[in-house]
Amino acid sequence: MPTIDTLWLTLGIVSVTILFWFFFFQNPSSEDLSISFYKGITSLLSKDYEGAIFHFNQINSNDIGFIESRFLLSNIF
Repeated sequence: MPTIDTLWLTLGIVSVTILFWFFFFQNPSSEDLSISFYKGITSLLSKDYEGAIFHFNQINSNDIGFIESRFLLSNIF
């Protein structure tokens, strides 16, 4: 049975993912960015850290600038 902390963490990750998903889809030219973000989050959840770094770096290479994959991953782990 999952603990309360695990449930809150899961709820937080899902909420942040949904917020970023809607943020990226407000700009129709950024569908690739939202897909990269979604794939990065799902890679993190499946513990495929190299895949997550790859997808977050795709976001960085498209001049978004506010998501720094090394900073994000260093805060999570």
